[in-house]
Order: sequence, then C-alpha cells, then structure tokens
Amino acid sequence: MLSVGAKRSRIYDYLLEHDQNVIQVDVDNLVRDHSGSLSTQDDNEATAREIAALAAANPENVSTVSETDAGETGVISLATAHMRRMYGWFSEVLLVDCSHKINRYNYRLLTFMGMNEFCEGAVVQQSLIDANGDWHMERAIAHS
Repeated sequence: MLSVGAKRSRIYDYLLEHDQNVIQVDVDNLVRDHSGSLSTQDDNEATAREIAALAAANPENVSTVSETDAGETGVISLATAHMRRMYGWFSEVLLVDCSHKINRYNYRLLTFMGMNEFCEGAVVQQSLIDANGDWHMERAIAHS
C-alpha cells in the first residue's frame, strides 16, 4: 500500500477491516521502518558485489549471469563448492526446490541438480528474475 502512495490512516483502516489487532502507532512504526529500508542505490551493483564475493570465496564456486536480448538480467545461477560436493556424494538423489515469492523482492528461486549421460552433474541455484520461460530454463541447464 505504501508503494502506491496510501496514507497512514488508510493503511490503519485496511488493517482493522481485515481483523488485525493494531493501533495507529503500529502503522506509524511500520511506515517508518519501511521508509528506512528503501534505498535509492541500484540493486545491480550490490548484486554484482555479492556474486564477485561468492566467486572469490572459493575457486570451486560457480556463478553465471545471463542477459536477455534487451540487455537485462534474465537468470543468475549460483553453485557453491559445498553444493557441488554434496551432489558428488549423493548424485542419485534428485532435488528440485522451488521457493516462490518468499522475500521482499519476490525473486523466483529454484534449486535443482542436473546430470548428463555420464552421470556427472552439479547442483545449481537459479534466480529466475523475469519469468519461467524456455530461454531462462535453457540458461539454467546450460550452467549445470
């Protein structure tokens, strides 16, 4: 509601209508906390720093960033050395873990293991930023 410009009193009324036990001070604190958490900096720079830190932490960590035709980030793939070791030990286990809209940025996260015809593979965590389309899955599988 804050992102579309709703006033504090309107947010308070909405919460009361939906059986939330709040007082006006709670809404004021919520708005203040939300305003303090917003940043005017571009997330791309922070994301690039995190990916670089992951790659620098261990030479066996693997990360790729695939861009769409428009030049926007489409898929971010991460595989830590630990994930790859676990897959090497338990490659017969297939794991697909989808976590949808669980954080404040509503990233679509997907962790899966891929295996080739020689029974070699890797665990990869994907962040599908745009949509779960064929292009994104092709990049995710290519990373594996």
